[in-house]
Amino acid sequence: MKSLLFRIIFVMGLLVFTWTASFTAFAQITSNTPRSIAWSPDGTMIATGNQDSTIQFWNSATGQIVSTLQPSQSGPTFTVAWKPGNNHVLASGGNEQQIIIWDVTTQQPLLTINDLPQNYTALTWSPDGTKILAVNDGGTFIIWDATTGQQVASMPDNVFLFYSVAWSPDGTKIATGTYNRVQIWTPTGQLLATWQDNGYEVVSVVWSPDGTKLASANVSGVIHIWNVSTGQIITTCTGHTDIVSSLAWSPDGTKLASASDDKTVRVWDVTSGQSLQTLQSSDKVYAVGWSPNGNSLAYGNPNSILQQKSGRLSYKGE
Repeated sequence: MKSLLFRIIFVMGLLVFTWTASFTAFAQITSNTPRSIAWSPDGTMIATGNQDSTIQFWNSATGQIVSTLQPSQSGPTFTVAWKPGNNHVLASGGNEQQIIIWDVTTQQPLLTINDLPQNYTALTWSPDGTKILAVNDGGTFIIWDATTGQQVASMPDNVFLFYSVAWSPDGTKIATGTYNRVQIWTPTGQLLATWQDNGYEVVSVVWSPDGTKLASANVSGVIHIWNVSTGQIITTCTGHTDIVSSLAWSPDGTKLASASDDKTVRVWDVTSGQSLQTLQSSDKVYAVGWSPNGNSLAYGNPNSILQQKSGRLSYKGE
């Protein structure tokens, strides 16, 4: 069985899978070259940040467009993130040096942070929803007040670029992925720890739901799961043959999904490191997202045929 994927030139789509013992396709969402995806906190909508700069919102059950936002930027929307616990507020970052916080209901910006020094390609909310953290392609992370837009903390330019960022569930730590290392920071920009990753760029970092573990992925396709207290690798997941660009923990913390340039999405047991399932794609996969209830996984893929069957869409690959 093929999947649906993110980067494609002609027919674009987002495929949503349900988890039983394995995933089965049940909904295609046609989109415009998605670069990022995010499930709403209640799981009823999926947001996509797209190559043409638009942000689209989809009903996760029906695959129908709910609304489309058009930022003023002309380039891609690289990253989108819902405000924690809020189904009406979403932050986005693009390539024209601005971050926008949107009211999804009114489709109007609540806050626009302009004239930033670099393009911000990854962002995350603080768990309490009061702050926005973003990293740029110049090697800096900055934290802003999400209401006023005032900068409240920053880390001076790093020796290496930041490729990814994640805020811990308890709000006390920030993880960044950079060249050959994972770094742990305080929200004030103080470096707490550096974990080496064998000389490869760390392109994705994500905290476990309970905050005791951190998963990282590098350009060689290797996934490490770290004990946050000790900084030691406790599990290594191998099987991808190219860059792993996106990771997502299942809400119960027992599984990890990974999206790779090797044209697969894999689901892993985080204790054993065993690959539970491999979903084949016809092209590179840039992003993956798990639904809040843990029953569905979303990612994209082209060249698909979907057929209605028993109230659900069953997938047929070409």
